[in-house]
Amino acid sequence: MLGVIGGSGMYELFEREEKTIETPYGKANLTFCDNFGIVFIARHGKKHVIAPHDINHKANIFALSKSTGKILSLSSVGIIDKYSVGDLILVEDFIGLFTSPLTYFDTPVHTAFENPYKLNSAVLLAAEKEKIELKKGGVLIGAVGPRLETAAEIKAMRILGGNVVGMTTTYEAILANELKMEFANVVIGCNKAPASEKEDMAQISSVVKENEKSFNMLAKRLARDLME
Repeated sequence: MLGVIGGSGMYELFEREEKTIETPYGKANLTFCDNFGIVFIARHGKKHVIAPHDINHKANIFALSKSTGKILSLSSVGIIDKYSVGDLILVEDFIGLFTSPLTYFDTPVHTAFENPYKLNSAVLLAAEKEKIELKKGGVLIGAVGPRLETAAEIKAMRILGGNVVGMTTTYEAILANELKMEFANVVIGCNKAPASEKEDMAQISSVVKENEKSFNMLAKRLARDLME
C-alpha cells in the first residue's frame, strides 16, 4: 500500500472508500483505493477548505503510518529559481528555517535528517516508465503561510539555496521521518515567486489542474511498482 497526499483536485480520481480514522492527534480522513494499492489524503480537505496553517499534519501522517510505510506527497509550489511554470519537480532536499516546530516527540529527541526523501529512486523509476518528465534538484524552502512570500523573503531564500517554496510538505517530511516512513515529494511549479497581485488562486489552481493526470499516473505506477 502506498500513501498519497495531494490536493483536493485529485480526490475524485482516487475516490473509493472513505474512512475517518481516530488518532491520538485528532481525526484524519483517508480514502482507500484498494484496486490501485493507494490510501489517499486530500491535505486541504475534500472541498479545499482547510488552510495551510490549519492542516492537522500529525493526525494525517500518523493515520497513514497504520496502513503503509511509504508516502508520496504531491503539491504546488512557487518557483524561486531554475524552473519554469508547469514543471514537475522532484524535491531532493529542503530548508525548513521558516517553519514552526512540529514533532511527535515531547522529549529532546534529535532525529537525523541527512536524507529526507528515501523514496526518490522509486519515484524516478516510476516516472521513467510512464514517460513523465521530472526535473531533478528541487530544494524546497518551507514557509508558514497562508500568505505568499515578500520579495525580500524570496531574495533571502534564493541566497540560502532554495529554488522552490511551499507551505505544507516540509512538515509532512519531518513527521514521516520521525515515524521511520519512506517519503518522496513531487511538486509542480505554479508561479514565479514572489507572486504578483494579479496571480490569484484560480490561476495557480489551473496549472495544477493541467497536471493532475501526470500526478495520478505517477502515483498509480509507483503503487504498482511497490507491490511487485
